[in-house]
Amino acid sequence: MRHHITSQTYDELYAGLLRGKGWFQSVGLPISGNRFGTILANVDLIRQHHGKPSLNDVLQDHPMHELWISLLDAGSFTIIAEQLQNLRSDELPRGRMKEAMSGPLMPHDEEQDGASIQARDALFELELGSRLQARGVSIRGFDDIKFGFDGGEINVQCKRLHSPKTLQQNLDKACSQIAKRIVGTKTRGLVAIGMDKILETDRNIWTVPNEDSLLKETKDLMRSFLHENGPRFRRIVDIRVLGILADLRFMALVKDHNDLLTRGYETALYPLASAETLQFADSDFLRRLGKKIADSAE
Repeated sequence: MRHHITSQTYDELYAGLLRGKGWFQSVGLPISGNRFGTILANVDLIRQHHGKPSLNDVLQDHPMHELWISLLDAGSFTIIAEQLQNLRSDELPRGRMKEAMSGPLMPHDEEQDGASIQARDALFELELGSRLQARGVSIRGFDDIKFGFDGGEINVQCKRLHSPKTLQQNLDKACSQIAKRIVGTKTRGLVAIGMDKILETDRNIWTVPNEDSLLKETKDLMRSFLHENGPRFRRIVDIRVLGILADLRFMALVKDHNDLLTRGYETALYPLASAETLQFADSDFLRRLGKKIADSAE
């Protein structure tokens, strides 16, 4: 099990975001007048006023949830900048990065069928790819996540869920896209689903006594989701789709961390290839892959 919980002072978080700002600017991306600029300004406000009476004045103009989501997204932009700066200039997904910086700050301001959802969809895809790269996976594309592993090629189709009702539609679309992109006998696919919005971990702040309690909370939530939706996953008929990569970001106040905001994520791999489906080689491959890219496997 990898450690995937981060507690930082607000000064540390702001410093990382400033480094990201410098790099984004150096590759020609806009860093003001958009969601990224708002997040940067909000984190600066928090670090200046946290623990002081003046925070009450800040909250008059900036609801608490706006500040929480800024802190959560700040971590996402920071790891994206840290990982993508390792790419050559011609490899950078500039269009997707610019898109991720736009859109409404608050997830509940998105329109389910409108262009406003594209920004957070892009952020999910870029952050997931960045986290995979941080775990030692050799990413070969970020617009559609592509990477090599153990002699095979993996295409990942990312679908951030906006409503429980759209899960099946998103699974069908992802499988169709994987089928179009698979080339050769060694290429396989994964469907990655982002669950922050439908499980409301982008709007709820847990208060827990310690880190172990937080881990249990997130794992229980993840297991419940996978157990409930397992029958839908198993209806996928394309055996080249090896599994579902379920991803969940969360925020909490942890008592034994001095009530610092604690951010984290849980990534689980739900296998579709198995001995039961007579996919012995794919099942072994998926087991090895899961140890590399997931926090837990069902």
